[in-house]
Amino acid sequence: MNTQMSNEFSFFPPAHGSQRKSVSHELYQFINHRSSLSSQRRENLSISTLKAASTIPSKSNINARSLSSIIPKKSNSTLILNRNKILARNLKHLTQKLFPLKEEEAKEFKYFHQTYDFRTKTGTLGLLSKSHNQDSYFCFSKFQGKESQSLYGVCDGHGLHGHIISAEIKEKFPEILNKRLNYRAQEGPALSMKKCIIKLHKELVLNKNINTDFSGSTLVSVLIIGKLLTCASVGDSRAVLGRKTDKRFVAIPLSKDHKPDNLTERKRIESFGGRVDTLYTHRGSSVGPLRVWIGNQDTPGLAMSRSIGDRFATEVGVIPDPDMRQFELTKDDKFIILASDGLWDVMSNEEAVSLCKVGWEFGYPQSACDSLLKEANKRWSERNSNNDDITVIVIFLKTA
Repeated sequence: MNTQMSNEFSFFPPAHGSQRKSVSHELYQFINHRSSLSSQRRENLSISTLKAASTIPSKSNINARSLSSIIPKKSNSTLILNRNKILARNLKHLTQKLFPLKEEEAKEFKYFHQTYDFRTKTGTLGLLSKSHNQDSYFCFSKFQGKESQSLYGVCDGHGLHGHIISAEIKEKFPEILNKRLNYRAQEGPALSMKKCIIKLHKELVLNKNINTDFSGSTLVSVLIIGKLLTCASVGDSRAVLGRKTDKRFVAIPLSKDHKPDNLTERKRIESFGGRVDTLYTHRGSSVGPLRVWIGNQDTPGLAMSRSIGDRFATEVGVIPDPDMRQFELTKDDKFIILASDGLWDVMSNEEAVSLCKVGWEFGYPQSACDSLLKEANKRWSERNSNNDDITVIVIFLKTA
C-alpha cells in the first residue's frame, strides 16, 4: 500500500500481516462501492488490493462485525467488549472524511435566530377612532433568558371591558408560563401552555376588580424551543407560517379559528342550552356572522365559540380551552405571522404570506408589518364599514 493510502486510513488501529491485507481488502470494497471517488484516488490503491476485490458488498455490510478481524483479539475481556465500538467510530470518521456532506447538509442547526416587529392600529366607528384599542400583544425573543427559546402572542378583547382583559392576559400569561415551565418541565410545552391559559381564565373570572360578565379576549400564542414550535389558540386570532418551497411561498396554518359555525363547536354550545344564530334587523333580515346567544335572550351575541373571560357565555358552552398544535420547524420555514381578526377578516392566509415575502427577501420585518397593516386598513375602508382594531406580529426565522 502506498504512502497516500496509508495516511488516508491512519486512524484505523494498527494491523499485522494477513490482517493488514484484510484491512486493505475491506476498505477497497467499501470505497469502490461509492462512485464519488475520483479516478486518480482509485489508481492510488495498490495492485494487490485491486486483485483481491472479487466482490463488492453494500455499504451497510461494512460494519463493526465484518471488520472485526482487523483488530487482534486480546485476552483482556474489557478490550474485547470495546473493540466493536472503536471500529464503528473509526468507520464513521472514514465515511465523513471520504464522502463529506454538502455544506447545507452538514450544518445541522439547533435553533432559530429571530428578528421581529409589530404594528397595532385602533379601529374606527364611522369617522371617529374607538376610545380603546382592545388588542394587546407580547414579544419575548429570549424567553426565560434563553437564546433558543421565544414567546409571542396576540390578544383581541371584546365587550365593554375587553381592553382590560386583553391587557391582563398580556401581563399574566408569560409570567404564569415562565413559572410552570420551570417547575413542571416534564409535562412538555403544549400541556403547560394549555393549563396556564385555563388557570388564567379562572383567575380572571374570579377577579372582582375585572368585570368579565360580557367581556373577554382571544389569545393566539407561539412558543418556540429549539426547533419545536407550539401554538395555543383560543378564539379567532390566528397564526400562520410562511414556508419556502422551491421558488414559491406557501401558507401553513398554525392555528384554527373557533367560530360557532364549526359543527363541533356548535353542537357543544347547543348541548349547553346555547343558541347559534345571526343578528337581525328590525325588518327581520339576517346580518353578519353566526353568534352565540343564551337561550332565547338577545345576549351576549359572541362571534366566537371559545374565549378567555365571558363569564355568562361559559354557561352555554363557550370554553377557554385552547387548541394546541405542535410543529418541528425546518430550514424552509422563513417567517411567522400572528394577528388579530382585524387582519384575518379581510385577508386570507395566502395573501398575508404573499405580502410578507417581499419584506423577508430584504430582511425587514417592519416592512412586512407595514404592508399587512396598510392593505388591511385599505380593505376595511373599501367596505364602508367600521374598522376593527388591527394587530400584527411578524417573526423572521434564520437557522443558527
